Amino acid sequence: MHPIYRYLPQGDIRLLTLHPGDALATLSCTLQSTPLESAPDYEAVSYAWGSGDLTDTLTVFSNPDPTSDHASSSGGVAITPHVTALLRSLRRAAEPRVLWIDAICINQADISERSVQVLQMRQIYTRALHVIIWLGLATEDGSSDLAFTFLKEMAMHRKYCVRHNWIGGQRLGSDTSSECGRGALVEMSFDELDDEGHADDEDDHTAQDTSTDEDDTEATSRSSQAYPLDWDTDPYLGRVQQAEPYRSKIDLVRDLFQKWVDPIAWKLSDKYHYYIVSGYWNPLKRWRQNQAREKARVAWDANNKASHIAFGYPILYQNEMDVFFQERYQDAWAAVDQLLYRQWWSRTWVVQEVWSASDKAILQCGQRTIKWKTFQKAMSYEEAWDDMGNTIKESKDARIGLWGRLKRRYGLAIHLCKMRLIDGKLSDLLWNTWDRDAQDPRDKVFAVLGLVSKNAGLLKPDYGKTTRRVFCEAARDIIRTEDSLDILLAAGGPRFGCDGGTLPSWVPDWRKEANEARPVLFVNRAHRLSPYVSNSMDMLVINEHGYSACGDEKAIAWFGNDIATLHTHAVLIDEVGSVGAPQGPGPATAGLIIDDACSVASAAFAGGTPSWWEKKQTDDLQGLVKSVLCAGAPGEKTDCEVIENVMPLRRFFVNQREKRLCIGPSSTRPGDKVFIVAGCNFPIILRETADPDGEMSMFELVGEAYVHGIMAGEAIEKMKAQTWWERLAWWLPPKEVKWCEIVIR
Repeated sequence: MHPIYRYLPQGDIRLLTLHPGDALATLSCTLQSTPLESAPDYEAVSYAWGSGDLTDTLTVFSNPDPTSDHASSSGGVAITPHVTALLRSLRRAAEPRVLWIDAICINQADISERSVQVLQMRQIYTRALHVIIWLGLATEDGSSDLAFTFLKEMAMHRKYCVRHNWIGGQRLGSDTSSECGRGALVEMSFDELDDEGHADDEDDHTAQDTSTDEDDTEATSRSSQAYPLDWDTDPYLGRVQQAEPYRSKIDLVRDLFQKWVDPIAWKLSDKYHYYIVSGYWNPLKRWRQNQAREKARVAWDANNKASHIAFGYPILYQNEMDVFFQERYQDAWAAVDQLLYRQWWSRTWVVQEVWSASDKAILQCGQRTIKWKTFQKAMSYEEAWDDMGNTIKESKDARIGLWGRLKRRYGLAIHLCKMRLIDGKLSDLLWNTWDRDAQDPRDKVFAVLGLVSKNAGLLKPDYGKTTRRVFCEAARDIIRTEDSLDILLAAGGPRFGCDGGTLPSWVPDWRKEANEARPVLFVNRAHRLSPYVSNSMDMLVINEHGYSACGDEKAIAWFGNDIATLHTHAVLIDEVGSVGAPQGPGPATAGLIIDDACSVASAAFAGGTPSWWEKKQTDDLQGLVKSVLCAGAPGEKTDCEVIENVMPLRRFFVNQREKRLCIGPSSTRPGDKVFIVAGCNFPIILRETADPDGEMSMFELVGEAYVHGIMAGEAIEKMKAQTWWERLAWWLPPKEVKWCEIVIR
């Protein structure tokens, strides 16, 4: 054992007391163990490890006071340059600082200690006085300081817009729908707003906590001058909200009735293939809708040129943050881009660290700090992110080529701000952190175990296990504890090697690179359309997709030796017939995708298309768009946009017997089997493989499938359906689905 690290009893932690010193002084500290339950005040640090090269040394003293006559050095701890920079940024000039930093407070060479300490990480961050989120050193060009200033300005703007009903630079009454003119433009600084008696509790501070309120006011004033707010209407503020006219009770009842009738009508249309549904294909209704849209567009154009009054009512912007999505803020947004590109934002561990910290977290970059709740206010305008993309594209911003990566950066940050899946299910947490990095792949699972509501029956952190073993045990425990096989929807696809051997096909690979190599899931495809989708991250989308191919059948599963095989009950639905060309990883145009669907369907009939296909070809394609590709996507997205974002790494296919147009992974091949598995809400595609023992058929999981016409459990209902004679014969037992046992390896 390392001479500095002694045995740590169960429930204890080590705290690091960082000795004071000037910028150039040698770093030194004291390490002391204490029970977590009775630990003194300390600050936990959340940071990115950086490179793994332990080239620097931290001097550790046995006495808390290094200047004492009895103080002696116990030795040194090897640390990375990144941790050295962190400690220098956090060190105070005149007083010690008590910290918890995992790289130092946990003996990284002791596998047993690491496993125990990781299990209590949530309590460590929850009990901390503050959680310091260290993003790294400040940039030499000042862009990191600019980003912090801009984020705080946006947070204050949103705060006062909400508090004072500020719209377009003028204060409105509490009744925002009252009829009033635009009036004179009222310019008010944040200083004047503060004078009204509403203290800003999100003030910016330096790392040494030495700033005063006057300093913050001055900084805010300077930032207001640097970014003057222009409240005039901008081309991207296309969404308007008008005062709602008087409506009779009959109108309200009619609307309420229509709200319930429309979804039922659509479900019936999807199930029975009605052509005229709820007026959707009614040409007269569509013509009226188009006329109304055109009238609104003309009115908006006229309103832009006139007095901001349309139809006699003041226009109130739906999103008060749209003002920041203009070209004059390009430098500020570029600074925020760089800040969010730092490694910390993409780590898996930060999810538990931030969610456990709640409002105690503080962002720090160099010596500049900002409270996490201030950052949350700045990032809490998810509806404006599409405006940001439009601004970049329409202004021919140089960042347009980076927009794909920018969306991911902002999406990760907004996900941290908007979500708190504490006490959730393990599958939910793994799904929501799939797009994040971890130096040790096992941490993809271990980093979220502390957030699970019920740990009973789940694996425990154990760094003595291989990555393969950890992922297999996680999949097994999810199936056992959640009584569902929907976890199979995350499996399949390319299989990458890992320590311990290749994963079984039914076990999801939770590494980020595996997620990027597979198609976006049908059940959470909306995440790829914009960085944040309202309400889509409040709970795992898989629980809300509305599909239930297996009906109400419960999961039945058991496992082979070494968790190498999954035994379950399934029913064979069909076989893959002709397949279309696989779509690449990049988006293709919707027109080409639909043309490919038509060619696949036509080829399936070889000798010619039957009359029903000629009649329903367009209807089936529209059904795919409405029922599959567009389900769960934001309402303002067009069908084309949704198709182009969902189809990459997929291909169309036609099943052998029913001749239905289906969608599967790009690796789907003719002869693959389409099964419905008990407890799995989507059909899955399996490929038969040779059984080493020759006892029974074995399969490999290819991936999830969409088969039009069986997604709501129609296939299961058909198997249970009785003839009129069977219904009369009440003494006969009800029909049962003939499930068969399958083995997936």
